[in-house]
Amino acid sequence: MAVILLLLMVTVVLLVEYLMRRNRATESVDAESKQPVITSDVEGMTMGQGLSYHPLHTWAQVIDIQTAKIGLDDLARRLVGRVDRIVLPMTGVELESGQSSTLLGNNTRVAAVVSPIAGQVVEVNKELKENPELVSTDPYGRGWLYKIRTWRLAEQIGSLLAGGTARQWMEFSARKLRTSLGGALGAVAQDGGLLVEDVSSQLPDKEWIRLVNRFLGTESVVKEKH
Repeated sequence: MAVILLLLMVTVVLLVEYLMRRNRATESVDAESKQPVITSDVEGMTMGQGLSYHPLHTWAQVIDIQTAKIGLDDLARRLVGRVDRIVLPMTGVELESGQSSTLLGNNTRVAAVVSPIAGQVVEVNKELKENPELVSTDPYGRGWLYKIRTWRLAEQIGSLLAGGTARQWMEFSARKLRTSLGGALGAVAQDGGLLVEDVSSQLPDKEWIRLVNRFLGTESVVKEKH
């Protein structure tokens, strides 16, 4: 009987120790994922540091060895305009890199953004259901879109743009967008060539559709008002 009690006590101690280690690990990951992303200014655009960028203006942030958080960058959110509704991918769906994954609605306009990496969607940002405008106001923080899990995460993250390369790419993209706008914004871009917060609101439908296709690589639509 004494031996059995001893074994039970050892088992309980080991179980408690295991649960405590697991909770600490979970809390560590959660704390890491909740840290605010520091942003820097590039040609009047903000960039989240520590993120990896897809050329079609979405980003990925590593959460753990197989999981990444996904969102859209400052150029994309300015071009899409103030989001008032959103359609996120379903949990469990498999996405490919460069595949349209999320629909963003702005008044009568609807644009899509791509997934920067391939993998399975394991979580979506439920806060966006009630507050889709977070995509516009906090694209690198509370406005994240979903999380993807893949065993090829390190390889895929390595194929994206990061660090100085990402900054150069954003500088080039910002200049290209200003050039593409031409006279569409009139005097708006005269102050040092900086773009307005909501580029979409300054563009006619046809020009907006053209630019979404060019910079985000996706089709866009303009619905008739009822």
